[in-house]
Amino acid sequence: MTFFFYNSLLQLIFADSNLLLTNFADNSLQSFSVGTYFTPSNYTIFTFLVIITFFLFLNVALQKSKLQYKFWTLTVERFYFFLLNIVRLQGGLRTMRYFFLFYFLFFFIFFSNFLGLLPYGFAITSHYYP
Repeated sequence: MTFFFYNSLLQLIFADSNLLLTNFADNSLQSFSVGTYFTPSNYTIFTFLVIITFFLFLNVALQKSKLQYKFWTLTVERFYFFLLNIVRLQGGLRTMRYFFLFYFLFFFIFFSNFLGLLPYGFAITSHYYP
């Protein structure tokens, strides 16, 4: 009897589950196809958007300022030293050759989660297909 109660309760809660799950659909853009083999989905578009956002952030933050550092320059430097300490403490000096891989991976996950929080955004870190 309790099974039927919980089942009916779940049906009431998720009555319009198709509407709730439309954000998680992997939609391909059929009208925008490149050749016959590549049709970009929202996953690939947001991946490129995250990479472009990352490089724009670094470009804006690391512009030369004449008299004093800007807020964004100090923020990038703090992230740099934060990740440098983590890599150095956890892996030692042998893992320092992979530091820029960790740096890019950290910012890729950071910006993809941030863009997933924005309205009409797409969280690409929750859509990993092995």
